[in-house]
Amino acid sequence: LGAAVLDTTLGLARSRAASKSPTFSSGIPDKEAGPATSADDFAEEQMVTLPWPSADESGPSASGEEASSAAETETLKPHLMAKSEAFSEGPDGEWTVGLRVKINLLQEHLHISYRRCDWDLLFSSKLHGFSLSTLFRHVEGRSPCMLVIRDDFGHVFGGYTPVAIQNRDKPYGNSQCFVFSLHPSFRIFQVREGKSEQSVLVRTSEQEGFAFGGTGAEHNLGAALSLDTDLREGSSVKCGAYGNPSTIAGAERFSIRTVEVWALLRPSATIEDSAGLLGRFT
Repeated sequence: LGAAVLDTTLGLARSRAASKSPTFSSGIPDKEAGPATSADDFAEEQMVTLPWPSADESGPSASGEEASSAAETETLKPHLMAKSEAFSEGPDGEWTVGLRVKINLLQEHLHISYRRCDWDLLFSSKLHGFSLSTLFRHVEGRSPCMLVIRDDFGHVFGGYTPVAIQNRDKPYGNSQCFVFSLHPSFRIFQVREGKSEQSVLVRTSEQEGFAFGGTGAEHNLGAALSLDTDLREGSSVKCGAYGNPSTIAGAERFSIRTVEVWALLRPSATIEDSAGLLGRFT
């Protein structure tokens, strides 16, 4: 009688376990499976249940303007060493959707030493005011630098210079300079071949403002990106030196909501790190 009772009990347990286990079709767990009611049943379900995204956990849109939540993590570089007003929006200062991923793409156009580096905030119009002379004081001697702007249209864009920003009458820069748009569209325009020696690449002075490209006359006519001397307004038009076919801002003439300058900090590479970087080219 004891053996019969034991067999019956085991049979009921197997039937109960089978009814609790999720069924699979093409690797997708049955969503009708009920919750576990004991520690053993729970452990068994944890071993066989596969993660499956819900309807509201879809990946990036077909337009590529939104990044998946997995990509929008704090582990992505760059690491900003201060809060950015240009990259965030809303009262809570949340990052604009997709910007972290786009900044990583932006860094792929830099020298390999700066592709996964920290960004040090040198100047912010929110912290230091809208003053070009103040900007020059805060960025003096630091390079390379990334100029980032958010205009009143909500567009985020800017320019990169591998040399220190200078308050001088003569233009400067080299073939590594570029201008870019980060939001809502992602575009990069580097100095066109053969233009680095015969064009105005960067011009920064308290008399003429801040410009990438252009003639340096009549408010930097033809500049890919130009900021007025008070940093309140700017312009962006088609530029021969950088090859952008149209404005990189929200409009050819725009009002500036925020302007920031970031210095890129070259990491101190170890022997192992250097070997890993060289391995990418072998």
